[in-house]
Amino acid sequence: MTKGKGFPDVDLPDLPHGLFQTNGEWVLVHDNKDVLTAPTHVSQFNGHSVFCVMLHLPDGRQAAISYLDKLRLFEHVWIYQTNTSPFATTNEPHEVLTLNPDLPQFPTNTEWAIVRQMCVIDTDGNIQPTSITESIQMRRYFAFTPPTVLIVTNSNGFVVPVPIPPQNVYEFQMNRRQNGALREIGKDERDFNSVHFMGMGIDLFESSFRNSANDQQSRDSTRLQSVTLHTCLECHSPPGIFSVNSYTRSLSIPSSLQRPAGLTPRDIKREATDAIIWKQQQFDWGLLQGLWRQEN
Repeated sequence: MTKGKGFPDVDLPDLPHGLFQTNGEWVLVHDNKDVLTAPTHVSQFNGHSVFCVMLHLPDGRQAAISYLDKLRLFEHVWIYQTNTSPFATTNEPHEVLTLNPDLPQFPTNTEWAIVRQMCVIDTDGNIQPTSITESIQMRRYFAFTPPTVLIVTNSNGFVVPVPIPPQNVYEFQMNRRQNGALREIGKDERDFNSVHFMGMGIDLFESSFRNSANDQQSRDSTRLQSVTLHTCLECHSPPGIFSVNSYTRSLSIPSSLQRPAGLTPRDIKREATDAIIWKQQQFDWGLLQGLWRQEN
């Protein structure tokens, strides 16, 4: 986990060390109610990687484990609350079931990370996990107040609200041109961020775009880029534990999974095994296996 030559200096205190160290300060967590802890990430990358959700508390490993225990044992997880949604209609219930705002919160300066590690296919046609880290996305919380809404004008001229939660966001990505070294993503660095994750199969370069006169418009690649670190905040902006979707399961696929998650400590080998089993159950893997047997 070092910076590559020619890249900006990495803020070393923010680069997590000892993520998978046995009995280290970082705790790999797993949802004991589901096969995958981060099913949306796994499915959006088509099972090509293992995604590990990690938790780090300022007081160390035992404090993190104790917090997970407290979270699982909390009795009144759900409460009825008046439906104050601006999209509510008269046909919707006056009260809705929602997560209890008194859920145990982790302390400030707690860090959550999701680590993406590569899977490969061996010479026998089997999926194998590796220790090659493709990316590390981190969030460090310094308060639990609602996000501040910043009104900005995007590249298309539309005014949009951007939630800025009280948390610091970091990301480290593997650069294949620099021997797989991890580099820190710059604060304002832009990229094509919806190519894989949550892209919904849409090719922005090939999609048709017309103006008000129905004239075909050329696609400016710079307008298809966005600030990479802002994408994390789009899905993780609620206060504290309510922004941890691996717990709330608010974006999990399918949405019928038991909510919230029962997060418990786990070994990385079991997490990798479950991700591989998920991939082996997909249609495209069965198709590939058929072609493999046909050729061999």
